[in-house]
Amino acid sequence: MELNSESIWKTYNQQIAFPPLQNDTSVDIVIIGGGITGISTAEQLKDSGFTIAVLESGKVGYGTTGQSTGNLYVNIEELLVSLKEKYDEKVIRNVIQARKKAFDVIERNVKEYKIDCDFKKQPMFIYQETSSSTSFIKEELEFDKKLNISVREIDQQAFPFQLFKGIQYFDQAQFNPLLYTQGLALKIHDKSNCTIYEQTRVQSINDDNNYYTILTTSGVVKAKIVIHATHTPKRKQLSYHSRLGPYREYGVAATLKDKAECPEGIFWLNQNDEKYSFRTYSRNGRNYIMAIGKPHKVGQKNNNKIYVEELRSFLMKRFSVEEITHQWGGQNYKPADDLPFMGRIKTGSNEFIATGFSTDGLIYGTLASTILANIIKGNPDPY
Repeated sequence: MELNSESIWKTYNQQIAFPPLQNDTSVDIVIIGGGITGISTAEQLKDSGFTIAVLESGKVGYGTTGQSTGNLYVNIEELLVSLKEKYDEKVIRNVIQARKKAFDVIERNVKEYKIDCDFKKQPMFIYQETSSSTSFIKEELEFDKKLNISVREIDQQAFPFQLFKGIQYFDQAQFNPLLYTQGLALKIHDKSNCTIYEQTRVQSINDDNNYYTILTTSGVVKAKIVIHATHTPKRKQLSYHSRLGPYREYGVAATLKDKAECPEGIFWLNQNDEKYSFRTYSRNGRNYIMAIGKPHKVGQKNNNKIYVEELRSFLMKRFSVEEITHQWGGQNYKPADDLPFMGRIKTGSNEFIATGFSTDGLIYGTLASTILANIIKGNPDPY
């Protein structure tokens, strides 16, 4: 198999296309971005009496969503103990409950719309191989138990890899995020009240008394409400840009000679300031192992190829790799205060943002869709 420089999800995608915008139009709501956040928000609003246009500059799900790990978990990238310095326990409990709610939304959509995206409940393991710097494992385990998260210390006898100490989480999940987002888009695309436009890049946004004119590469859209379901808001003058740190990390996938060598599950290896996420994926009779990691701030490294090579080496050393098949990179934005921005850009505005998800965007993006939809519909939302 020829080495693919795109993510493994793009090998297994639905060959679908939505039309570009061809004429000027007016709607109630414009959603900028056709990733999991934008498509999920459209799904949440579709049956609320609004007319909706989703504007995607490329292809639905092909941006950050299609570069992600496809892992779904209640914890966060930096672990929950990282929030203790800035937030009280009530806020952290809300974060957990909100992420659980988003997890349930994804599972519900998969079942209700019968989306073929390889969704499967899985355990998640965060562990270290050697005894160096293990205090965070103990602290996280104790904190998780205090928060009533379903966890336990990993049983060393049953764990398939070298282990010093680790945590096992129950009832997390994995899926193909591109197939999910495409499948959801197909279910909601309806020219009568919810239209998805691909290859339609937003160039500028102007407002006059909270009525918006969105100029795109192929036409003008007028709307009462604008949702920025993008990495960073399209409005250049917003202060949120200075509160987001751009980071990049990489992924490598390979076919396995022996699938049984790596059990199913989400594995996070944290060792000596290195963090690798790895897991298996099977589709159309082919079995893969993939590894994600080597994050760094954008523009701070001279040779990105080194990080891809280190991920390749990580897989080759630990598994019976048959062939390296995919390697790719993805970008994420880390918020200054460790929690994402979701809501109105300012009090009274009908312009909304959803950004700052770090590498937790599949859950946070889905959560944002429920929060924004409730605000727009005038419904109470606990988060």
